Amino acid sequence: MQCIKNCAIRNQPVIADHIYSKYLTSCTHDIEINENGTKKSSEEKVKYCDKIWQKSVCDTDDFVMILDSHAIDVVSVNEVQFAYVNKMQVNQIENAELFTGYNCNNVSNIPSIDSICLQKRWKDAEKMPMEYFLDDWCLKIWKSGVTCGCCFPNCFEINFKTKPEGESLKWTMDQDGNPCVFTHGHWINNRSLFPSQDIPEALATWSAHVAPGDNDLVVLMTGDNDPVITGQEVDGIETLTYHFSSDMAMPSSTLALAIGKWTLVDTLSHTDQMASVTETQPESKGNTMKCRLFTPRRHKEAVLTLISPYFPRCLTAAERLLGPYPFKRLDILIVPENFQSLGMASPSLMFLSQSVLAPDGEMLLRVAHELSHSWFGLLIGPRDWHEEWLSEGFCTYTEAVIHNGALGKSEKQFQHERQIIDYLKFRTLLAEINNTSDDLQHLRVKPSEENVIKNGMNPDKGFLQLHYIKGYFLLKFLEEKSSSTRFCEFLSTIVSRFHHNLITSKDILVLYFELFPELRDHAFNEDTVSAEWLDTRELPTHLFKTATDINENPFVIPVFKLMERITNYNSQYARLHWQKRRKLTIDLHEITMFQNVQTLVMLEHMLTHGKLHADVIELVFSQINYERANPEVTHRMCELIIKYKESCLYGMIHEFLIDHQAMGVYLFGELIISLDKQQRKIAENAFAAIRDGMDKGVKRVVDAMIYGVV
Repeated sequence: MQCIKNCAIRNQPVIADHIYSKYLTSCTHDIEINENGTKKSSEEKVKYCDKIWQKSVCDTDDFVMILDSHAIDVVSVNEVQFAYVNKMQVNQIENAELFTGYNCNNVSNIPSIDSICLQKRWKDAEKMPMEYFLDDWCLKIWKSGVTCGCCFPNCFEINFKTKPEGESLKWTMDQDGNPCVFTHGHWINNRSLFPSQDIPEALATWSAHVAPGDNDLVVLMTGDNDPVITGQEVDGIETLTYHFSSDMAMPSSTLALAIGKWTLVDTLSHTDQMASVTETQPESKGNTMKCRLFTPRRHKEAVLTLISPYFPRCLTAAERLLGPYPFKRLDILIVPENFQSLGMASPSLMFLSQSVLAPDGEMLLRVAHELSHSWFGLLIGPRDWHEEWLSEGFCTYTEAVIHNGALGKSEKQFQHERQIIDYLKFRTLLAEINNTSDDLQHLRVKPSEENVIKNGMNPDKGFLQLHYIKGYFLLKFLEEKSSSTRFCEFLSTIVSRFHHNLITSKDILVLYFELFPELRDHAFNEDTVSAEWLDTRELPTHLFKTATDINENPFVIPVFKLMERITNYNSQYARLHWQKRRKLTIDLHEITMFQNVQTLVMLEHMLTHGKLHADVIELVFSQINYERANPEVTHRMCELIIKYKESCLYGMIHEFLIDHQAMGVYLFGELIISLDKQQRKIAENAFAAIRDGMDKGVKRVVDAMIYGVV
């Protein structure tokens, strides 16, 4: 992306010139005048464009470049030819003549010109219109008489504007009430931000020049290094432009951008003490990586208190497990409250939900998850979007190991807590399997006409954790077959073997049995693992025992004993007259000393209990510090409030739906299916308060829940 201009934060269009090298080539122009000299109406222009399209593409053999796009306005597409210049004028880059004319033999050798230098030279380049057709989900570009891709122009530009309805960008207000915009990981990826070939295999380097128009705005973006910031005086006022670039070829879906009045609260330095992960990479030992923490002012103290001390330890633990951090820098941003995920990782840029800033620090596990994506998802990615477990399943596995390393817990305590978390994960997995269509329950889908993903990722998967959790349990199964120590070595080998590559499930299984050949037999091999885990919706039978057998866990025993007392107290309380109930007491002080996993197990068992009296639930809740409870605990408390119609606590549900929007969709559904008028009103009021800022896909789902609108 060569320029992003006039990017004022008022839901105005991003105006850009998109530049492509030879194998992404095209050009076009708008025809505005009829043959009689009158201006065409918009309807006539569309008809004329259809006619040109049919004549030039359908009826000829011209090569057509097709780029994925949606909800953008294309102004023009031009072939760009640079005049030959002295090499010194192009920062001594060799083969500058490759940017002039055609050269079918040198497509892969086009040099990488310094982006700022290229921007300056762009104005003097010769530009010739090309033909194009803008469809709803793609941009088709061709040049009359050019019949093969290798003979396309070496460079072309696309001048376009984004539209307010484009879903790749989120135009909203931050927690301080300031306007901002950011890419929020929508299921159509970046297709309404810029045209591209949006598939995992289409990797590209890029550069971007972002002029926000207001010098108080801070621009954060993916890219190799910190941005170069230049100033230009316009009408006596200096305006700043941020220059970003990436020399690491990445899919277009990984590019991320955030513009707003963010506050820089801390800059952390981390020196890598690890050796390089491969012999072919430059030695990384001793390199210093800088991490900057940005947030709206409202969360400044929380970021300083929680993330500043945690992240250096988290990164050290991650490098110990997976090898050197694969990027040169990292910016972390607390995004607005209407972000529909707990986190999102991009190269050198991480978005976190405000829900991660829970005072007890338990939600920092999500930081470890997003950091894991630097290796699994970015450095190594799935070749097929159907196999997202290769990203999410791996990161769900590594997050726990990294988080424990950051907190410095003993191995014994880690394994006890992990067993409980596995139990909770398994209950979530079962619930999803029982309420999800079959086609979404496979970790690997065999290619066919019916399951080809069109126009981006499958939007339905945005509400599911199946690929996270089922993928995690597959890796846990492989770990149990080898050992935790050897399996961690296996993870490190994956990184060294497949870095900068796209992989499949088969690649992982082949490598596993290559490293552990002694484990292979007729009942445990690549084929049996695929059949039991990847190619079926069913769960392996042994998983039902290993993931639920927690009765002997020392952390769970006191919880079960407490639940037995609560059950007995509840039975007596329900039978007594209200005057005698006041004499009945129960000591619940141990709840205040429970660790997070113990509280979660207690609430989970209360949810599955046949019937608890409202007064008993209030007694339990009185022992939980709601102000410091993390959102996972609060979510289960809200579920109990809904189940038992605790009207005096309905305000907690409304507050949760506003403050933790990434976790609230399930609660909207529970409120509606309760068929309780008061609870329905809670859903309607909360939805009315946040609907304008919600992701359109999520809004449609909640709309359908409440009003039956599809």
